Amino acid sequence: MEIPIAILLTGGKANRLRPLSIEFSKGLIPLLNRPMLFYALDRLCEIGIKDVVVVVRSPEEVLQVEELDISDFPITLSAVIQSLPNGPADAVAQVPNEIIRGRHTIVVATDSILLGGNLAVDIEKWEESGAQAWLPLSYTDRPKDMGIAKLKGKQIVSFVEKPQKPLSNLACTAWWMLGPDAVDRILDDPVANKKGELEISGTLSAIIEEGGYVAGRKFDGQWLDTGNLKSLLSAQSQILDHYEQENLISPEAEISRCQIGKNVVIGANCVLNGATLENVLVSPGAKINNVRYDGAVITPSGKIGRPQ
Repeated sequence: MEIPIAILLTGGKANRLRPLSIEFSKGLIPLLNRPMLFYALDRLCEIGIKDVVVVVRSPEEVLQVEELDISDFPITLSAVIQSLPNGPADAVAQVPNEIIRGRHTIVVATDSILLGGNLAVDIEKWEESGAQAWLPLSYTDRPKDMGIAKLKGKQIVSFVEKPQKPLSNLACTAWWMLGPDAVDRILDDPVANKKGELEISGTLSAIIEEGGYVAGRKFDGQWLDTGNLKSLLSAQSQILDHYEQENLISPEAEISRCQIGKNVVIGANCVLNGATLENVLVSPGAKINNVRYDGAVITPSGKIGRPQ
């Protein structure tokens, strides 16, 4: 297998991440004071990926990607625009054909974070299996809200998006490892959902139903979904726990007369005075005075988001 190319999906409306997604591109929302997409880059570099394309929503977001400091990552990073949120398969189709057609490709939703574990094992098993696509899977307690796979050995014999009667609780982690045939199918004949959005998972489901070979395994690390404010704060807490930290405060923040509790991350150039915080994300540049929050995200302009 040649070294795959990677595509990071940062588009979509991200309504469940408002107000953060009003002031940040989805992939640049801060998580422990790093752009969220950096967590995907960490894992991709671990498995030797060299070329990464980020799918964004606008020319302004292309510039934001181009301005990122990626000096710690031995990769080439570029960006393309998906102007309308028409689904992940449509996002893949925005990447120039000559770059991805006929190539092994790893597609990642950047709000889906794999923490710990050994992703290289998935690459090895994918190559050994000869599967048209490979999916790292993780257990979920919300199978009716996820893409759910049923395994028989390594083979995925059923893959259904948001099933009414789930056959398992093994969910797709939104890391899709696609062989050339699967990539071509997604480009040429993607499956649309009821909203008309073009799906990667739905297309893989069609491949399975037609007798194609799609495989996967239970990922041996943690899967963190950051698609809404509640899960974003939960992911923040779990990553802090992973690194045995209670909170994280930028050395460039100015803090006076504050009580900082567990699961609090404060970004660079923040100014806090008289605040009592627990389970809070304070975005870079925010200024807050004489407040008490338990469970909140604060944008650079000071807008407050509360998990539902």
